[in-house]
Amino acid sequence: MFALTEIFHGDSYGLTNLGELSPEYTDQIAEITFGSITLPVGTFVSGFSGMSFILASIIILVLPFVLSSLLEGSLRIQIIGAASALILILVLRFTASDAARGGALLAIGMFSTLTLIILIKKNISTNRRTLAIFLTIMILCTGIVLFPSTMSGTPSEQLPQQDSQSTEEQAAQKESAESSSAVEPSDISIPMFDLSNLGPRLQQYTTGISLFIEQPIFGIGGANFADTSQKYGLTDGLPIHNIYLSLLTETGFVGFVLYMSFLATILWQGMQKVVITTDTIPLQIAVLAGVLGYLGFMFWDHLLFNSIVGSFTFYTICATLVKGDQ
Repeated sequence: MFALTEIFHGDSYGLTNLGELSPEYTDQIAEITFGSITLPVGTFVSGFSGMSFILASIIILVLPFVLSSLLEGSLRIQIIGAASALILILVLRFTASDAARGGALLAIGMFSTLTLIILIKKNISTNRRTLAIFLTIMILCTGIVLFPSTMSGTPSEQLPQQDSQSTEEQAAQKESAESSSAVEPSDISIPMFDLSNLGPRLQQYTTGISLFIEQPIFGIGGANFADTSQKYGLTDGLPIHNIYLSLLTETGFVGFVLYMSFLATILWQGMQKVVITTDTIPLQIAVLAGVLGYLGFMFWDHLLFNSIVGSFTFYTICATLVKGDQ
């Protein structure tokens, strides 16, 4: 609710001691117009999480759990759940993270699909009101996530990469790339999403793969990409915005296999502990959908390794998934 007030305020309040992002680090990246109402989209929508993307990651984790309340028999609980889900997804839309929007769509899609499969396969009785509320909120949440802003449809930008290659070598590589593909990175665009950061992300990924090839066993060391990548022309000094490539690059094949085995065990245990009763949708499905949505979000971000708030929430929910109690 506090993040919702930040949207209408248009900036943070400066309550940094409580976990709000400082106004000097906030940005208004775009605007969303609905009728005569125009509201800013930016990193200031952080609540008390420390940063808007962190808040978005937490929303992805808890959203399916809130959506599961729509399947309860009590109309009061359904109304509260519907209002809460719409507020959560509205706040997520204004956090300026298109990667989080993709993660939210994945979580919503997984939860909706698994729920409908169980309802049909197990022949669980659901009254028309409950089904109507459930489908309506699913559609509204999806519509809010996909609602365009002024930055929607922005094509990707390719940053110039400075390295030790000679001018002739760079020209030869450019000519080879142009002859092999008629589509430049800057030509890529998606109508409802902002791809302006796609070019820099792809440069991070190619540099990360190169570093992994050089140090394939144990990698270059945890959190070292930000410094090491500057030798390859990436002067922004940022970590890889992809936890999977980050694992490969910084911890090598050994670290990647160990951590991915951990994630696979979490998901497998969660699926095994889904208990289908005769008249309810198990909460494990909601938790599982949230975890999958979060991991989808982390394909384009690094918060799992760089945010205590985000990582603590993720691992706590993973623990409840493995525990498996209803």
